[in-house]
Amino acid sequence: MQPMTVATPASAAQITGCRFNPDHLFYVVAAGVMLIFTAGGFRNFYLHGRAPWGRITTQIMPLIVAHGLAMSGWVILFLLQSTLILTGRRRFHLVIGPLGGVLAAAIVILGTAVAPLSVHFSPQVYATLGGPRPFLATMFVQMLSFGNLWESDWHIGAGPRSIVR
Repeated sequence: MQPMTVATPASAAQITGCRFNPDHLFYVVAAGVMLIFTAGGFRNFYLHGRAPWGRITTQIMPLIVAHGLAMSGWVILFLLQSTLILTGRRRFHLVIGPLGGVLAAAIVILGTAVAPLSVHFSPQVYATLGGPRPFLATMFVQMLSFGNLWESDWHIGAGPRSIVR
């Protein structure tokens, strides 16, 4: 007669904690690529304080810098949060998660302020983009879309819990 094997119940955390989830790696790679493209695209701003067309509108430089820091912080937080999930540090991921809400609000508020002020002080810059009005329309749609997508993700319940699954 062969000995009986007894199965013991395992918690869901033990079962899922040991599994490798390729989605988590995807987000880390995506965040890394996004950081590389952001740093490359804004290298003149980061290193020399210049825009692609030349000098930045000096009258609103503090707002532009604050908006740039918030946007850069968003990309860095995306990489950090994805890495924390990949490495199994979910608790720390949840602790710093609300920082994403603060950054999202800052991006929307600052972006909504910077766009019209930039057009006001440097309307000639936007001639190649169809003029100041199409530029502003695009910026406001982006700010509304970003804010609404972030808020709906948060309120639907996917916010702090979606990536932790």
